[in-house]
Amino acid sequence: MLFIDGATARRRAAAAWTIVVAVMLYWLSAGLPAAAFAAAADSGGQASLMAAAGGGPDAADYDPHKQAGHAHGGTDQAGGLTAWQLFFYAVRAAYYAAMLFAAGIMLWFSGVKPGNAVQRGLMDKWGLLGARVLLLAVLLHIFVQADRLMAGQQGGAEEWLRLFTETNVGKSWLALLALSLLGFAALKLSDPVKAVWALLLAAAESWNGHPLASPYASASVLLDFVHLVAAAVWAGGLLLLVLFWRAERKEAGRFAESFSQAAAIALAALIVTGLGTAATLLPGWSSLFFTHWGRLLTAKSALVVLVLVTGALLRRRVRRRMLPERRLLAIDFALMAAIVAIAGLFTYMTPVPAGEPLAYHKMGETRHLTLNITPNAVGNNAITVKIWLPEQSGEPERVELLLRSAGGPDKIPVEVPLALYEDTSYEAFEGFVRYSYRAERFYLAHPGDYIAELAVTDGYGERTVEQIPFRNY
Repeated sequence: MLFIDGATARRRAAAAWTIVVAVMLYWLSAGLPAAAFAAAADSGGQASLMAAAGGGPDAADYDPHKQAGHAHGGTDQAGGLTAWQLFFYAVRAAYYAAMLFAAGIMLWFSGVKPGNAVQRGLMDKWGLLGARVLLLAVLLHIFVQADRLMAGQQGGAEEWLRLFTETNVGKSWLALLALSLLGFAALKLSDPVKAVWALLLAAAESWNGHPLASPYASASVLLDFVHLVAAAVWAGGLLLLVLFWRAERKEAGRFAESFSQAAAIALAALIVTGLGTAATLLPGWSSLFFTHWGRLLTAKSALVVLVLVTGALLRRRVRRRMLPERRLLAIDFALMAAIVAIAGLFTYMTPVPAGEPLAYHKMGETRHLTLNITPNAVGNNAITVKIWLPEQSGEPERVELLLRSAGGPDKIPVEVPLALYEDTSYEAFEGFVRYSYRAERFYLAHPGDYIAELAVTDGYGERTVEQIPFRNY
């Protein structure tokens, strides 16, 4: 009984591993809000952002502090970065790279012929190194993330326990830590088990990020999962190709034949799922120009175009039975490293601009006016207009408010249906009478720069127009 043959030990290890995986999946799924699935299964499966009027995410929804019940600022702040913030983002990028490379190497075991002892021997060595780096990166990643989340909190041990047991982000961290430890066992098991480990690693990461805050959470999580798997296949495969090229040129040529086909499919999947994920997260494509997240995504997209060019040149050499050219391989790897670093950075930034309500007030000799738009976001907004006119001029004959896009497709002004209402607030100016109007639900279809045209015709028939530029997120 004390001695067990190798086959029996592997079967028992695989069975135990399956139980652990099942428990982890159940635990993670218990943390996903049911409302997230309901949003995506809404009537008719409408994917239009118009269907999310008044119910879309705002910048705070993407803040992990919100899940832990902490009141902190957003992550898209103006100004320079501190040394600690630079360290934080460096750790985030290093963790993201380690995760993709470790998962990619595990997935590529299934793409290498079982009889190729040279490739498998090298991959075993690199896979072990990748597992070690991943464990260190996960530990450092959890430390800096948790330290940032818990900064200034006075809850003590109970608050820390709540962070790791009651929030999606805490559960996903523990799942990542458990998976990074199980990676060492997975290396000794069959190729399908290695692949399952890599898929679970991607699943744990997709449960901790922007997709959960999307109005279409289930679809967004699925897209993010496929995106991560495709990224692991491409990034991990390219890393292996570079390592093979340095260690054994003949094996690099053989591996390049399999990698070139898989890389083309993976890049196509990355583009499709990346566009789909962005569509579920953003209130409108113009939001890309208002946040660091959007600017980094734009830079990442430009790098992907360059990758497509270098990848096509490398595939042409592979089809001609030629070894990958060193310079092209170096360029492709550098582009991949830059893309992975950007992805690691912007996955912690908010994709939705943190807008502010519009509060405009102007004093004049013959009239004063106020325009308020709340929350000044895509979707339904409450709009109030207040006009102060001299007592002798009487009630205004007409008050019009027109909104038009400053540079977008909707340049034709749209009139806001204002209605006079009883205003109980105290805002008095001697010699003037206030008239208050409002529109309780006015829909703004897309973010961008707008111009509000407020036209007031007083009791004497004199008409004045005030143009008020503002930005809507």
